[in-house]
Amino acid sequence: MKDKFDLIAIKEIRSQLEWIQAKAIQHYHDDPEAFDTIDHLARVAGMFASVTEQYIENDYIETGNPQNYIRAKLSTAYDNVKSYNDEKNKQKNPNAITWEL
Repeated sequence: MKDKFDLIAIKEIRSQLEWIQAKAIQHYHDDPEAFDTIDHLARVAGMFASVTEQYIENDYIETGNPQNYIRAKLSTAYDNVKSYNDEKNKQKNPNAITWEL
């Protein structure tokens, strides 16, 4: 991994993601669903950057369970986008039958 990622670049990426997340929280009330999705996706990407940084610096990952964190945050973003998509599809074809498994 060390030959693929530069530590300084990873720290810059993480910093940019933290800024994006902070702005998403700040502007949440402008468009709650969109900014909640941006917030959660920034958290997912930030965790990937954080564990990459930890591994490059220490040869191990300090964070207890990054996979569960990533899955939880991604699940929220996924649900937001899926809900938006389903609503748009319903508007296009209001008589369509939808099937759930």
